Amino acid sequence: MKIFAVTAELELVETTWLAAFRAKYDEPYRPHITLKQPCFIEEHAVPVIKSLFDDFVGTLTISDYQIPVLFDNLVHGEFTIMLDATKHEQLDQLQVGVLQVLSGYRNFVKPKYEGYEADFHPHLTIARNLDEATRKQAVQEMPADYSIKGSIREITLGIADEIA
Repeated sequence: MKIFAVTAELELVETTWLAAFRAKYDEPYRPHITLKQPCFIEEHAVPVIKSLFDDFVGTLTISDYQIPVLFDNLVHGEFTIMLDATKHEQLDQLQVGVLQVLSGYRNFVKPKYEGYEADFHPHLTIARNLDEATRKQAVQEMPADYSIKGSIREITLGIADEIA
């Protein structure tokens, strides 16, 4: 059994605060937007998914996916801090295209991922696994202008072995 997901890898405009903030409160994940939530697949499906993905990406022009993104809406959950992206029709269309191509693969790693996929809210997670006190402290350390600009630089299909 394998796990796959599709992400839009981000190139962020450097800010003076973000790198230090993420080093303190986040894990070292590359900045990305998840377009297709993690799903389980059988080993024999890997070449099929790779082919579907490659065919889809082959239809795109650079302007189809090098989309500017502005993360400017602070959202903090129980254990995370995220910056939601301003609505962007082109990004929504990109996600819909990915989902259409991979519509036969819906064995989500976690049940909640199905909802995340259906209710697409592109965001940048900047802190995770926080207890209540640490989350409050982290929010207080954020600058008044916490908006982050960036753009999608590539679309990636990730396939990994299932973690036992």
